[in-house]
Amino acid sequence: MKSGLEKARLLLNELYISANIDALKREIEGLTVQTMDEHFWDDQNKAKQLYDKLNEMKKIADTYEEIQCLYEEVNETYEYVKETNDEEFLETLEEDYSLFSKRLEEFEKTKKEILKK
Repeated sequence: MKSGLEKARLLLNELYISANIDALKREIEGLTVQTMDEHFWDDQNKAKQLYDKLNEMKKIADTYEEIQCLYEEVNETYEYVKETNDEEFLETLEEDYSLFSKRLEEFEKTKKEILKK
């Protein structure tokens, strides 16, 4: 499991860089400010395109943050199980790791689909 967590950490770092999360968050802030302009909806087609783009960007950023939190929880549980050999927590760890792995895989697919557009 530890090697799986290490691979996941490396993959998360790679995804952070490839999705350019910092720049994405800054762009989300800028677009969000634009949506608050009183004339934003004057050109409804342009507004809808911008709003759709904003939602896709938020989806990437929010999902990345969710997966990062899941990783931290799984890693903490792993460290606890390693120290205590607690069987209940071992079961929880296996379930949480499985969920984390699925969410990470989904995120990779979603990111690739959105970034292709």
